[in-house]
Amino acid sequence: IEEWIDANLAEPITLGQLCAAAGVGGRCLQKTFEVRHGTSPLEYVMQRRLAVVRDRLLRAPPGAQVTGIALDAGITHMGRFALRYRDAYGE
Repeated sequence: IEEWIDANLAEPITLGQLCAAAGVGGRCLQKTFEVRHGTSPLEYVMQRRLAVVRDRLLRAPPGAQVTGIALDAGITHMGRFALRYRDAYGE
């Protein structure tokens, strides 16, 4: 499921889609992610998106637009993104 998430980060991802991709119910997926990653499946998706944005920003040429990079990684709310990114990376 982690590979599926990475392959689909640019798209909206719901818990239902994650369950279907993993072939398990929501409760099973929630518990598995809590044990494996210490977080919920959708929080894991956000963490992966933030990591992708950070990686792309670090490799971006001068003048690259943060908004475009974030949108390409599936981020849809720029205000929340800015807060989450700062909390995650201190930048």
